[in-house]
Amino acid sequence: MNKSLGLPKTIGFFSLKWKVMLLLSLVLLIINGSFTLLNYLNLQQQFEDSRRAFRLQHEQLLQGLLKQSTSRLQQLGSLIPDLPLMKESLESSRANLVQDAFESHWSSMQLDMGLDGVRFYSEAGELLANWDNFEDSPVSERLRSEYVKQVHIKEKPVSYIDCLNGCIQNMVIPVLVKGKYVGALFVSASLADVILAFKQISGSDVGLLVPYDQEKSLKSTYRALPALKSRVVALSGAENNLPILDLLPFQGKADQHQMTVNQLSLKDFNFEIARIPLLVANYPGQANFVMIFDITESMAKIRNANWKGFVAGLLGLLLSEILLLAFLWLPMMRLRRTAQTIPMLGQGEFELVRSSIRQHVRKSGHIDEIDLLDETAVALADRLESLNEEVAQRADVLAKLVSELSKEKDFVTGLLDTAQAIIITQNRQGRIMMANGYAQKIFGYTHSEIIGMDFAKHFSNELEVEKRRIEFAQLISQEDGHLSNECRILARDGRLHNIIWSHSRLYSMNPDDPVVLSVGLDITELRQAEKQVSFLADFDSLTGLMNRRRFDEELRIILDSVSADGTSGALLSFDVDEFKYVNDTGGHDVGDALLKAVATELQSLTPKPALTGRMGGDDFVVAFSQMDAAGAIQMARKINLQLGKIELPGAWKSHKITVCIGIVIFPQYGNTPQEVFTYSDLAMFQAKAKGRGNWHLYAPDTQLMERITKRVHWAENIEKALAEDRFELFFQPIMSIAEKTVSHYETLIRIRKRDGTLAMPGDFIGVAEETGLIRSIDHMVLSKAIRKLAELEKMNNSVMLSINLSGRSFEDPILVDLLKRELERYQVNPENLIFEITETAAVEDFQAARALMQSIKELGCTFALDDFGIGFSSFHYVKQLPVDYVKIDGSFIRNLTQNPDDQVFVKVLVEAARGFGKKTVAEFVENAEILALLKGYGVDYAQGYYIGKPDKEISFTAVFE
Repeated sequence: MNKSLGLPKTIGFFSLKWKVMLLLSLVLLIINGSFTLLNYLNLQQQFEDSRRAFRLQHEQLLQGLLKQSTSRLQQLGSLIPDLPLMKESLESSRANLVQDAFESHWSSMQLDMGLDGVRFYSEAGELLANWDNFEDSPVSERLRSEYVKQVHIKEKPVSYIDCLNGCIQNMVIPVLVKGKYVGALFVSASLADVILAFKQISGSDVGLLVPYDQEKSLKSTYRALPALKSRVVALSGAENNLPILDLLPFQGKADQHQMTVNQLSLKDFNFEIARIPLLVANYPGQANFVMIFDITESMAKIRNANWKGFVAGLLGLLLSEILLLAFLWLPMMRLRRTAQTIPMLGQGEFELVRSSIRQHVRKSGHIDEIDLLDETAVALADRLESLNEEVAQRADVLAKLVSELSKEKDFVTGLLDTAQAIIITQNRQGRIMMANGYAQKIFGYTHSEIIGMDFAKHFSNELEVEKRRIEFAQLISQEDGHLSNECRILARDGRLHNIIWSHSRLYSMNPDDPVVLSVGLDITELRQAEKQVSFLADFDSLTGLMNRRRFDEELRIILDSVSADGTSGALLSFDVDEFKYVNDTGGHDVGDALLKAVATELQSLTPKPALTGRMGGDDFVVAFSQMDAAGAIQMARKINLQLGKIELPGAWKSHKITVCIGIVIFPQYGNTPQEVFTYSDLAMFQAKAKGRGNWHLYAPDTQLMERITKRVHWAENIEKALAEDRFELFFQPIMSIAEKTVSHYETLIRIRKRDGTLAMPGDFIGVAEETGLIRSIDHMVLSKAIRKLAELEKMNNSVMLSINLSGRSFEDPILVDLLKRELERYQVNPENLIFEITETAAVEDFQAARALMQSIKELGCTFALDDFGIGFSSFHYVKQLPVDYVKIDGSFIRNLTQNPDDQVFVKVLVEAARGFGKKTVAEFVENAEILALLKGYGVDYAQGYYIGKPDKEISFTAVFE
């Protein structure tokens, strides 16, 4: 229909008819489902109620049978003492008389009365005679004794159940002769009779389960149920019911007075299992009567009833849908035709709408809402057609006018809004009448906020407001006036803008029209770029200090001045010790923070330097125009003192900042900036040779260049060896003198040169410590040694390794974390690691050394103090430091056999170490005579070429004779 009538294509159309059908179907479905669910729940509830009553009835039957069995035992027990000669024999407490008196009655009691055991106890609780086939156990015997004593005390019968060897119901009855207690009678009967009686009366199967205890093992004939941690003592229909019990879940510690119920399925059969607790005397857990009911038929009836209800509801739903569809079909078809026709009114198809509706009008019968809708649609088509003709005529006239005005407005508006310039008009009072979009964007005001503002007050410098108002008054008094100026304006967001204004007088006849056109250009970025270029040409962007070019210019002026005055000045140049390590390890943020902190401290020096600059990287220079050598040395010390107070963020907080300062006095050494810088660099190199935090005053030295060349050579070789993994570990054995076996190995390092030869530590360790590369060597040796130890432990070779740490390790913020990571990574025993630190390094920074040792010892490692004895306070520090070993310096061992002074000193060292609880290690043991002396002095360990030379491999077979 849409196609023939030219109607727009409907996309995603969904008929109201189907919406009504869907809604009603959903309602009916919910109602039908609710009834089905309620019916199912009602049937389930009725089933549960009937089953609950059924179980209760059977539980009462079982409890009644137990009580009946107890009463029967008590009655039988009461009759036995009245048998001929029984009271007399019991009163006499003679076992043979009791045996003879009851022997003739036992068969009848066993066969006719169903007793499984009879025992007679004397007044003292001693067993006089017994008739049963039970296997006694200490537990059962102890229970019988306890209950016999209880009966003796209370003189009342006591019953209990013993399930150690089958479940037996026992009754202990006091025997009174002439009102006097003369002994106790113990009668027993199996609970199997109760189970058989229950089966006969109820027709349901029942069994008895007891807890399974491996320490109190039951007879092997009893079936075990591992899942329930129980064994079956008795069970009716065992062949069919045992597979059912195997499916029962373990119920844990259930209530001892509450029945538990489980429903199980087995081979298309449904079963209900009710467990009734039964207290047993000799079990910590509880026994259970298990009632087994076949509920297959009942469950089938419930499922059948539910299915019938569901099918009936579904058929009712389908029938309702069919009737509803039949009732709504024709009205909905008529409504759809009208709905498809009405949209054509919007397309002006008025005649087509009228003809389409009239051809479907019913000729007779009662009218309905759809008929009224059709009549309204026809009337609406007539009215819209007449209005449409009027609107078309007026629209033609207005379209021409609007088109002309729109072109003019679009041109002006587009010109104002797209121009990258501030365009504002003002009235005679200097208030803004119009501002383009760029003005609103720059100053941060909305259109409604900026209109009416006082231009001179808001868009001029604060100090020039009155001046601008005077200029504005002069401008509007002229016919063709023009005014230009530049000012800084504070925008709403707090940013300052540099604006160049051009104000022009406008011709206006109406007093309300604008009289001034103000055009402004934002040159803020241009002015900032000019300042930045000027600043970067002379200053360092990170620290704000002078750069090399500006410093050279200013230094040249100072050099000319002091030369002319005949005075002297000083230049101090330095770089930050270990800056590369801090920057590479901590990151560029930490490195930049350090450089900024150094610059801040230099700018706060007193007296204030004439020049302060950063030459690049971590190189800084300060120059003083009036200073001699003594003042320069004092200033160098002050710089190191102030920089040592710098605290870095995070893990680097404890890192101490030091610098090596080269000092040169000018013009004594250098008349040009290039000469002064050269001499200061040479002095700085000599300061670095002295160690961290040192200074050196330049003086001519003929051998200086040779030392510089050597230092640079080894620094480059160390860096390349680290990058190319050319460091190799060697292991030297350390012998236990008492056991004559290798106790552990000291880890040593060599550099494999590119020609295949080895560089010894003496060649490069000094340079590594001066340059700070020693920390990277410490980390590398630590990782390689732990990896080697892990490889040995995997081959079941337990060995201890000793690792040397440098003096820089005390200030290494990541050493302990690295050790933790490597220990976790390779899973080695930390007790197999010994760390060595020299006495000199430990004494140099005692507190830091002690803190590092304590942190590493907390991980399980041990410590050795190397080169012990060469310090002035060896005994004091060995007492204070948490070390386990002290290594006597080799200078006292090498000539021990020829030097009596060394012998005395070594004896004293060994005694002192032993007094502090430390073990001693002697280095440089080169012959048997030295080893013999050390053994006599009580030294614990020996190390040297006589014991073994360093080797890449570790030998586990060395035993010394």
